[in-house]
Amino acid sequence: MISKTHVNQYHQIFSVVLFLSIMPIVCMAKQASPLSVNSMESNVLSADSVASDSISKTRDLKELVVEASNVTRRGNAESYVITKDMRRGSRTAGELLRKINGMHYLPFTEALTYLGSSNVVLLVDSLQKDASYIKRQSPDRFDRIDVVPQPGGKYTGFDVLINFHSKPNYTGFETNVRESIDIMPDGNNGKGNDFAKNFTYLDGTYMFNKLTVTALANWQWSKSGSNEYRSTDYPMSDYSEIQLERDRKDPQNLNRLNNMKVNLAADYKFNPNHKLSFQWQINPWTRKNTYDYLMRVLDHGNEEHVGLHAQSESRNNLSNTFGLNYLGRFGQWNLDLSANYAFNGWRSYYDLDRTDDYHLLYDRKDKTGYFWGGVDVNRWFGEYKWYLGFSNYVYVTDFNEKDYYTGDPVSENTIVNDNLYASVQYVPSRQLFFTFNGGISAYSNKTGDIHVTKVMPRLQGIINWVPTQKFALRASYLMQTGTPSLSQLMDYGQFVNMYKYQEGNPDLKPITTQWASLRLTFWRKLMLYADYQFTNTGVFNIYSAASMTTEDSGKMFYYAAGKYQNGKSNALSIGLNFQQDLSRYFSLYLDGKITHNYASYENYSNKVWTPSASLFLSYNLEKQDVNVALSYSVDGSGYVTPQTYQRVVTDDIMLGVQKNLLNKKLTLALSYFLPVHITKGDWKYRMHSPNMIQTGWGNEQFRKNNMLEFTAVFRFSTGKQVRKVTLQTENANVGSQF
Repeated sequence: MISKTHVNQYHQIFSVVLFLSIMPIVCMAKQASPLSVNSMESNVLSADSVASDSISKTRDLKELVVEASNVTRRGNAESYVITKDMRRGSRTAGELLRKINGMHYLPFTEALTYLGSSNVVLLVDSLQKDASYIKRQSPDRFDRIDVVPQPGGKYTGFDVLINFHSKPNYTGFETNVRESIDIMPDGNNGKGNDFAKNFTYLDGTYMFNKLTVTALANWQWSKSGSNEYRSTDYPMSDYSEIQLERDRKDPQNLNRLNNMKVNLAADYKFNPNHKLSFQWQINPWTRKNTYDYLMRVLDHGNEEHVGLHAQSESRNNLSNTFGLNYLGRFGQWNLDLSANYAFNGWRSYYDLDRTDDYHLLYDRKDKTGYFWGGVDVNRWFGEYKWYLGFSNYVYVTDFNEKDYYTGDPVSENTIVNDNLYASVQYVPSRQLFFTFNGGISAYSNKTGDIHVTKVMPRLQGIINWVPTQKFALRASYLMQTGTPSLSQLMDYGQFVNMYKYQEGNPDLKPITTQWASLRLTFWRKLMLYADYQFTNTGVFNIYSAASMTTEDSGKMFYYAAGKYQNGKSNALSIGLNFQQDLSRYFSLYLDGKITHNYASYENYSNKVWTPSASLFLSYNLEKQDVNVALSYSVDGSGYVTPQTYQRVVTDDIMLGVQKNLLNKKLTLALSYFLPVHITKGDWKYRMHSPNMIQTGWGNEQFRKNNMLEFTAVFRFSTGKQVRKVTLQTENANVGSQF
């Protein structure tokens, strides 16, 4: 847990940062008019933002409905007024996004992409919420959607920001209940494990004018079996192990997960320029993995069969997270202040038993305190041609591990990462805009008596060129620095089996990675893309030969010692994405790519090529309110380190049907995975080091044969909007994420 001394230090740093960031804005606000007409969340388009001949009025008994050209552009962003035509046929906010050019949403999986990218962040009224929660909300709640490609500030790094705006003065209640069950018949998941997964979800939202209260809860239970075999040779120790194969429906590895989350949030809008949000989340969960297999062991020429049982658990896991977020607008400046704290506590347990009387046990009590927060200020200049933003975010992680029984400290680690960035966007025309983000990241890592401090740059440049509606080009470059994980930075080591020792490395350098990407889009339907990334400070587990003299015999004992080191790596992906409504009822989605990965450290190196693809065909029967889908996916997974190589390519064919009932309040869906495959599905693994050589093999592709996924969703919503609507020259603030 973070100590009081650390908290005071971080509080002082954060207070100075906030003071320096807020004071210029306060001064500008005093010089400006009390509150600008360009409010933080104005909901009425300006009269000059639409063509004069596109405005029509209709009137009914309850409210005035204004119909206009529903797309407005400000800077690099587009704002879509949600019309009745857009709502027609949409059950959820996710389905509403299908009406926006470049968006693709799959109701069966709730997968969302924008111009082929799934790197999307979703907001409601400028506040980030759980993405699944947002996608399941009623379309009737919202009146506008802002789409901001390459957003700045705290959302830098996302390809697109999507901000749903609630209707002003809206009062109502909405709830969603979801139940999903996965069944893997024929013993494919192991005997007695046909019931493989259950997911229960419930959310409720109450909106009363300026106040929005949200409650969200979900519970997931899953059980998955697998068989992956390995042979391991320790040549300097004259010792080898070969796992013996067993019936493929008798998994040697069984993983169990029990996870629950409860989230409560309250958002209050004081006026169109000031909003405050608070949220709390509690997350109890447990994980248990068991391994049972039989090995043929060769020890100095002697052969025997040895059984092994291992159990790895995370027990009594409990995470508490508190967050506070303020959104404000002073003159033309947007302000975003946030502070979050999470406390995690759990018990790490590992027990290994072999029939040759070897036993290994470690039991740890772990605690982690995590603080993150900061400030973001931004505005547009010159009729939305120039955008300027500044942000400062601090991330603090404090980790403590002790022996569960004795309470003796095992490891302590504190990481502070302070990021100061500036963002500039220039939009000379509707066809072209440039983005530049730059700044520094100050990284501090204290492990025991070792204290390392680094100051590292972060740079990003983006060019978007849209000369016509039929073609668009986006090129980007990014350099940023990340931190190694806590397990990699541990300042101690331990044996994980008889001949393998593992330790961390507190001297690891930060991971500086550079990305370059190119997107070519044609007719907003076909996209060709390429991504390349590389780093000279990637983190890899490198094994070397080690030895020690045993106390009982005085003989030399050889083993393989693993330690995390910095090395080089790069990855290249080339692909295409295509989406098209072939008719009023029939739609097509296709994405395919090939990826190359490479890693090296000193004299070790490996590389691998892998393909992946997804084809989704959907047919909508409007009168019957039924949707039928057929999908084919190829999942290629390749991973290399300087000493290891693994590759597997699997595929599956899914047939699904979805039916809406009770005026779209109830949705029933069933997916079936056919026992037909084109790929072989073989998993291959190899590892080579001075005193450890491994080979791995297996095939898990059959496990999804005849699998059934059943989903039932019930939604209920009721709400109304205040009757009064005022036409004015207030601009929709789509130039930023506020």
